[in-house]
Amino acid sequence: MALVVAGVSYEAAAERVCPRVEFTLVEPGASPETRPVKLGDQTIFVRRDAITTTSDISEIKLATDGVEARILIKFYSAAAQRMLEATTDHDGLKMAFVVDDEVLLGFTWTGPYGIGPGGTQVSLSNGLARAQRLMESIQGCTGDQRAP
Repeated sequence: MALVVAGVSYEAAAERVCPRVEFTLVEPGASPETRPVKLGDQTIFVRRDAITTTSDISEIKLATDGVEARILIKFYSAAAQRMLEATTDHDGLKMAFVVDDEVLLGFTWTGPYGIGPGGTQVSLSNGLARAQRLMESIQGCTGDQRAP
């Protein structure tokens, strides 16, 4: 009889949990179709059925000038089409870029144009630390970084 003892680190044993990263619509109040998220100290309500989610991201990069962090995001074609349809000719549309339950950027879409297939940019003034945390947490969860 042989006894084999194998050590497995906690990190290796723990299953990778990817953050919930999404572009979604902001609603005026709570309803069965919304969920609460934090925007600073305030709670706002966003659609449960997000326009895009983590699994829709084909590529994500961080660019910075030391003050402003820019998160550059490209989507797979179906998600890019949803973004284009959701934003084209929808001047005044209230949207949010949400990571888990925290709004990193809330904004009102202006103009007749839409977010096209080239992707989008999320700009965060004085947000480098938050953007770096996102990039660390999403590592291995998007595009060709995903495990087969």
